[in-house]
Amino acid sequence: MLDQYGRPIRDAATNPNIDLGHASSGIRSVGALTVATAPIIAPDSLPAFVQYARPDGGVNDTVARLWLFLGAGVLGGTLLALLAGLAVADRAMRPIKGLTGLARQITSTRDPSKRIPVPEGDDEVSELARTMDGMLQALDEARSEREQSLERQREFVADASHELRDAA
Repeated sequence: MLDQYGRPIRDAATNPNIDLGHASSGIRSVGALTVATAPIIAPDSLPAFVQYARPDGGVNDTVARLWLFLGAGVLGGTLLALLAGLAVADRAMRPIKGLTGLARQITSTRDPSKRIPVPEGDDEVSELARTMDGMLQALDEARSEREQSLERQREFVADASHELRDAA
């Protein structure tokens, strides 16, 4: 606190070795300090002022910390969004991976009798599974017909061979 002449009024919080500049209302910079000065107006007393000073470095440190937290928040949010996107994509692609694995297995075993589990739903993956299952069913039926035809042909050749031996 200052008297009307700008001299410090002694109290426990005043340090007379620090120069806070002249007593005028407002906020201004004095060296490395930001000083706020306000008049104290009381009836029947001499005018006095209250001055509050704060080092500028604290504000700059706070702003630097704010930028650090902001950057960490953006980076953390981006990382979380990336992980969530990968998890959603993996879940969405799981039925396709299953269909691909089963198609590879059918290709390696050449066995079209295996069935593709059709997921419930009405999306593109379900439609693809139904189409592939129908194709495998048609291939299995064609294979069975061919095997039956070959079996009938073998029986015919065996019967004809037997008849020709008996005739000779």
